[in-house]
Amino acid sequence: MTKQVGDKLDRERDRRYEQRLARLMATAWRDEELMDRLVKDPRPVLEEYEIRLPEDRKIFVHLDTPAEIHIVIPGIPPDFGGPLDMGAGDAASKWSSGKCWNLCD
Repeated sequence: MTKQVGDKLDRERDRRYEQRLARLMATAWRDEELMDRLVKDPRPVLEEYEIRLPEDRKIFVHLDTPAEIHIVIPGIPPDFGGPLDMGAGDAASKWSSGKCWNLCD
């Protein structure tokens, strides 16, 4: 299999995952019982929507509300690189790292 074919398969797999996750969220927003199950015991609900996560990982579901905002900071990606160059001035506009992991425009 060529890298191009592998990349296309990865994109298709990611698209299907995102569709299943979007369907779950849309359904849970309309179904209080489903939302309650998703928050209290997420793994079986995720599996109902064919979203499978590693068995050795804990799953936490958090709901943003008008009074709460949850920010999830991901683990440091492999090969993150050297020191960050925050530059002068507006740090957010100067940030660079050499790694993007789905955050780049």
